[in-house]
Amino acid sequence: MQHPAQRLIINVLNFWHPKRLTYDIAAKKLRTEEKKFAWVEFFARLHQRVGYGQAGFLNQLWAVLVDVFCVTTLVWICTGLYLWWKLPMTRKWGWVAIGGGIASIAILMMTL
Repeated sequence: MQHPAQRLIINVLNFWHPKRLTYDIAAKKLRTEEKKFAWVEFFARLHQRVGYGQAGFLNQLWAVLVDVFCVTTLVWICTGLYLWWKLPMTRKWGWVAIGGGIASIAILMMTL
């Protein structure tokens, strides 16, 4: 087996077709490998987008869609809390839901 310092590995980040370039310094050979599609990696790449710094219309569109989703989620949460507070008959179940949400986040954080 070769010593790792004898190879140069470059991961080419492409959303649809990520590739890995491996250059063997001793043999002076370049090998290209295209990764096979996997849903887990697809979803991970969706979360690795770096926002507005990317070139291209689809990258800009994705950044806008993520921002719109975040804002609408916050508005949905705020209006839900407002309505919950204004309807006294729902307050008990609201506290149960809030407690369940806090417990869920605590469990998630402890399992990381």
